[in-house]
Amino acid sequence: MSNTNQSNPKTKKEVERLQFKDVITSLKEEKHGFSPQLFWFVFFTLLSLILAYIFPYSLIITLPLVIVPSWFAFNSVTCIKGVKNSENINFFVMFKSYFSPLFFGGYRILLGFLKGLATYVGVSSISFTVYSQVALNKNAEYQAIMEQMNNPTDIAELMNDLNEFMMSETMVKPIFLITSIGLLLGIAVFLQHVLKHSMKMRRNLFTRSPMPMRQFHLVDRKVRKDNRGLLWASYLASSWFIQVLVILSAASGVVIGYFLLRDFDPIKAVIISVFIGFVLLIPLFNYISMMQNMLYLSLRHKYEETFVNMTLEFLTKFKDKLGIEEEEAKKIEAILNETKKATEEEKKTIEEEDNNSEEK
Repeated sequence: MSNTNQSNPKTKKEVERLQFKDVITSLKEEKHGFSPQLFWFVFFTLLSLILAYIFPYSLIITLPLVIVPSWFAFNSVTCIKGVKNSENINFFVMFKSYFSPLFFGGYRILLGFLKGLATYVGVSSISFTVYSQVALNKNAEYQAIMEQMNNPTDIAELMNDLNEFMMSETMVKPIFLITSIGLLLGIAVFLQHVLKHSMKMRRNLFTRSPMPMRQFHLVDRKVRKDNRGLLWASYLASSWFIQVLVILSAASGVVIGYFLLRDFDPIKAVIISVFIGFVLLIPLFNYISMMQNMLYLSLRHKYEETFVNMTLEFLTKFKDKLGIEEEEAKKIEAILNETKKATEEEKKTIEEEDNNSEEK
């Protein structure tokens, strides 16, 4: 991977908000199509989703070990296309590289899963509470069961009535909708989490000084915090139509499940939604990858400056506790300052190139 780090990819000036037309222009210049890396990403993901429809819990294995690494491999090979010494970097090389210290942990999948799970539990709990208070309190059958539970006489009869009520349309259809919507929102939060961290994963592809991605989280958090407004504006301006497409595919999956699935299985309905959404997004994956690539490149100097500043601050504060000699500390500071200087010079060069190209 070190061979690909000698690139000097051109970028838009940092102050600009990314627009839809900017991404389209870059896509035309790069001439991305249905590439081998896109084929393998689509193949492995569709295969995993088909397996998940039959065995839903297979996603526990395929999501972190197949789908996410495939997304990383597709993204990586796409964004370094044309970079010096990248000819031998293919989908399977990057799939394997995902599990290396330079990239593994960068997406923070466990944290994303917990966010998605919390969303699902919270939305489902609130929705069911509202439904039970608004709709069920007016249901005579439900009221009769509640009275039986308050004054139980025949437990077997009570359980039988409760079971029949839970299997009735009064409960099955609303629970199906509540669970499906909760699951879809949870998945949306997880996917948004992965996409957010996808931009950061490019750092080690474009830098001369790669480092374990797990140690880069604080830098990424600081850069995002300082540039939150620009990032949100860029995301909304360049990908609002993708969000609409995702919402429509999610709704279509629930509708198909509601009318066609005899067992009202919310998990199957959600898998159908994800499958439809994924298929619809296939023509847009190159666009999404290019969009994230351009966002990273527009902020890469801020990443490097933040990395150097945070490292210098840490070194100054903790060099005594770490047992670093004064002379050694000065050498490290000199290297970091040289890196900072080189980053600033590179930034000025690219800005001059941008200004010259705009004048032409």
